[in-house]
Amino acid sequence: MLKNNKGYNLLELMVVVLILAILAGIAIPNYRSSIEKTRITSKMAIIKSIHDALIQVYPLRQGFPDKLRSLHVTLPSEAWTYDGQTITEKNPDSSGQRCVIQLDTASSPNALNMTCNNEWKLSFTFVDNNGSIAPGDRFFIITSNDTSRISALSKAASSSRWQADANNPVKFKIE
Repeated sequence: MLKNNKGYNLLELMVVVLILAILAGIAIPNYRSSIEKTRITSKMAIIKSIHDALIQVYPLRQGFPDKLRSLHVTLPSEAWTYDGQTITEKNPDSSGQRCVIQLDTASSPNALNMTCNNEWKLSFTFVDNNGSIAPGDRFFIITSNDTSRISALSKAASSSRWQADANNPVKFKIE
C-alpha cells in the first residue's frame, strides 16, 4: 500500500532555505549600495543647486555673496541650517554622516566645498574670468581616503549626469 505523504521532508526544506540565503546574500549588499548612492546623490543635488545659484549671482555682484543664504536656494529646511558662509545638516543620516557646505572666499582660487564627516569631500573651484566664472573650469573634484567611497561617489555623480574627466576619474564636469 502506498503512503500518502503530506508535507515536505527535511532535505527539501534545507534546499529552500539555502536558495533564500543565496538570494539574500545577493540582494542585501545591492540594497545597501543603492541606499548609499541615494544619500550621496541627494547631497550632490544640493551642492549642484548652490553651485548654479553662485554661477548666476557672481557676474551680477562682481563676486560672491556675503552669505550663502542670500542665494535663495531651496533646501529641505528641516534638514539643513544656515550660518553665514556655512550650511550644515542638522542631523546625521542613518549612516552617521553629517555634511557641511562652505563657500571659501578667503583662499585663491575661491572654492565651494561639501565635506561629510571628513570621510569624503566634493570641491568646486571658481576661477574669475573678467567678472564671470570660466566655463572650462567647471569641475567638481571628489576626494576621500576610502577607495570604496570614491567608487560610490563616482557612480552617484555619473547617475546625476555629471561627466567624468577621461584623465581623472574623480573629476566631474557639470553642465
